[in-house]
Amino acid sequence: MMTSEANRAGLEGLRFIVVEDEPLVARAIVRMLERSECNVLGPFASTANTFEALARGEEFDGALLDINLGNELVYPLAEAMRKEGRPFAFLTGYSRSAIREDFRDRPMLEKPFSSAELLQFLSRTFAKKEER
Repeated sequence: MMTSEANRAGLEGLRFIVVEDEPLVARAIVRMLERSECNVLGPFASTANTFEALARGEEFDGALLDINLGNELVYPLAEAMRKEGRPFAFLTGYSRSAIREDFRDRPMLEKPFSSAELLQFLSRTFAKKEER
């Protein structure tokens, strides 16, 4: 069952920003996250909308960024997040070699992906660490 997987993966209750311009893809990602008991901010289809949410002081545990947002690239948002030390990863159809060189070290999951692949990726990248 997905709930117990999410709990074991350390994702339950985490809040993710989703930046994706394709409505069907955005809805699918949101559904995958919500089924894993994550909270979702967005989805946002542009960097401007995402910057507005951040300016309102929205808190999050990780941002999931598509690189190509139609008529713009997500790099200005990624630069701001990196500068502020905010956690983010790319969910993209691009291969790692097509990502701008200064962001190739960032976590990345290549589309298309399954719900299980996304859950595993998020667990490796953003999971809460057990405190003991």
